Amino acid sequence: ETERFILEGRLSPAALAIDALTAVRKSALYFAFLAVQIWFSKQNWFALAGTALFGATAVLFVVVPIIRYLRFRFLLTDTGLYITSGILSRRHRRIPLDRVQDVSSEADLAHRVLGVVKLSVQTAPTAGAEAELDCLSIADAEAPQRAIEAINARRTHPTATVEATAEQRE
Repeated sequence: ETERFILEGRLSPAALAIDALTAVRKSALYFAFLAVQIWFSKQNWFALAGTALFGATAVLFVVVPIIRYLRFRFLLTDTGLYITSGILSRRHRRIPLDRVQDVSSEADLAHRVLGVVKLSVQTAPTAGAEAELDCLSIADAEAPQRAIEAINARRTHPTATVEATAEQRE
């Protein structure tokens, strides 16, 4: 039996904004310290070096999210979730859907403003999330949830699925 394709894609372009906001939030103190050092520096070389460091860091905050966005892909079939990611090295993961225990979505303030959600996929043997799709449109996040629910329904009530299919044919 061949796998049936359900959804293929990448994260929403809003992932670029989410990554940038996260980076700025995590390094706000660093930027404040660097700005004060540059402002009050009496030595031109220190101000120049600080400005160069500030600029290089800002470029990284733009370039790294773009590369991460372009290198992240996922494919959902009726048997598994395939995720390819990585900036310097490629990481390929396959999560069989019959191992998935829960698929949940959450959205903090930035996600809600941008109209996206974070989808977490949890499997039986792992303690935390097996995979996270950090920035999916709400419509794209619903497909994996529906697929998992259908597989779990077939696993727990195999005769109910057969009966429902037979009723649909009539």
